[in-house]
Amino acid sequence: MKKVLMFILVLLVIWGIMAFVDSQRAATLREPIFVIPIGVTADDGGSGTYQGLAYTVEVGKYITSEGKTQISSVKMIMFGQIVGASIE
Repeated sequence: MKKVLMFILVLLVIWGIMAFVDSQRAATLREPIFVIPIGVTADDGGSGTYQGLAYTVEVGKYITSEGKTQISSVKMIMFGQIVGASIE
């Protein structure tokens, strides 16, 4: 029983670290790390919705006049609440 509880605790700690890192990145206008795209992302460098473990991240991007991809907004939603967001 102790091994099962320890395993669950370790999983929760790992999930917490992943969610914290992605929320900090969202709050500082950077792309999240621990997510995968949901559906098709836009042709502007990857605008779209991304899914993490129990959270969703919406990333807005555009292509600059130099042809580089620039992030314009990042919003992280967990359990229906915005937990990290930034707009250029």
